[in-house]
Amino acid sequence: MAKRLISPEYKRRIKKSRQFWSMIRVYGFYLVLIFFMVVGLLLWLRPKESTLEKRTLAQFPSMTFGGLWNGSFFTDIATWYTDTYPMREKMLGGGSDIKNLYGLHGAEFYGDVGRTGDQIPVEDDDGEKAAIIDTSKKKTEVKTEEKTENTSGSPVNTETLTVQPVTESTEALPDGTKHGTDAEVAGDVFILDGQAFSIYYFGKDNSQYYASMVNTVRSKLPSNVQLYDILAPTAWGAILGRDMQESLGGSSQEDAIKFVYGKIDDSVKCVPAYDNIVRHNAEYIYFRSDHHWTVMGAYYAYEAWCKSKGIEPHPTDYFTKKYEFDGFLGTFYASSNQAPVLGNNPDTVLAFVPNGTNSEVFTQSDGQQLEWNVIRDVSDWARTSKYNCFIGGDNPYTVIDNPAITDGSACILIKESYGNAFAPFLVDHYQHVYVIDYRYYDGNLTQFIKDKNVSDVILLNNMEALSVSRADMILSLFP
Repeated sequence: MAKRLISPEYKRRIKKSRQFWSMIRVYGFYLVLIFFMVVGLLLWLRPKESTLEKRTLAQFPSMTFGGLWNGSFFTDIATWYTDTYPMREKMLGGGSDIKNLYGLHGAEFYGDVGRTGDQIPVEDDDGEKAAIIDTSKKKTEVKTEEKTENTSGSPVNTETLTVQPVTESTEALPDGTKHGTDAEVAGDVFILDGQAFSIYYFGKDNSQYYASMVNTVRSKLPSNVQLYDILAPTAWGAILGRDMQESLGGSSQEDAIKFVYGKIDDSVKCVPAYDNIVRHNAEYIYFRSDHHWTVMGAYYAYEAWCKSKGIEPHPTDYFTKKYEFDGFLGTFYASSNQAPVLGNNPDTVLAFVPNGTNSEVFTQSDGQQLEWNVIRDVSDWARTSKYNCFIGGDNPYTVIDNPAITDGSACILIKESYGNAFAPFLVDHYQHVYVIDYRYYDGNLTQFIKDKNVSDVILLNNMEALSVSRADMILSLFP
């Protein structure tokens, strides 16, 4: 077979063509880099806050001699540049969309913290309650946390949603527990069957200290004041089976709650919210895209609290007005870099309006007081802010006076954000409901409880909030 001859001129043309397209690719790449660099220098386009992540973004650092000497000034500039890059959130979402094209997904993990929790003692180590903390010389630091600003909105009438009343039953309810052992530890947040979870790690010291804090608060209260403690499980504890929890290297919230409650003094009423919530775990009791419980998760905790108090809970059909807000995307959506499996199936926020009143007054961190609603219409709020329909979100101090009750009854709810959905259920049981977010409030609750003739004090924390720093925040309010 004759060998095909290629002329030198043809070879030169091929070589020049390859060189031409190679230069096009190189210069095209440089142009793309220059374009994004120019966009990054458009300071007026740089965002200052992230509504998705609910935080203030990094600020341009101040130049100091120390910062220049140790290089931290230039590191802070790099942090500011990447954190405030224009259209950062949209690009993160685009990255997730591209990743979603890779193929089928099982359990998806986000984050880079793979660890294990402390071993939970099966029984109380020493059979004794946690010791009361000596606060006479204890100095507590005020921990600052990011706070979601409210967006203005006005209440409107909505149609009453059809919700079946919840009744006490001894029949077995549908079990929504998720089982499996094929997941791998790859981070603190993972998505399974379209729902996000945060891995829970038991900390013995934190749990012991929390119990000591509760006992200390009890010692500060008058004898005629009843203290309730509610430990709210997260979706991790209420929905995932033990086999799945163990395969992920996490801890059992059921065992952790038993450990903590075993350390708390018998004069404190420890509310068995976990048991009642798990009974209903086939229902929509936790958001898919957010770390909070839904209003029904809070309702089942409220049922358990009523049983501890010895009163009848109001059934859900007792509430004559309800709101429903579609399109909610919460904290897990942000921390998963806007995972499409969450973004394509946003949550719905349901809220029950108390019958006695829908009015409240809350005090902001700057001392300004605002008249607000116990349940606010947030239909036109940002999709990441829908959970703030409950009592206006996280504010240091909120007062709800119910004109339908005139017996002088008063309670105080000391809470973090899980308490927002819980607080409205208290309104139709008391003339006065005081809500304290211990992360932002800095008053003296020992004196406050005496001055307001408060009969019931309710501590509410989700299991992720059990830490020495959080317990110290609460202790600082009881000098």
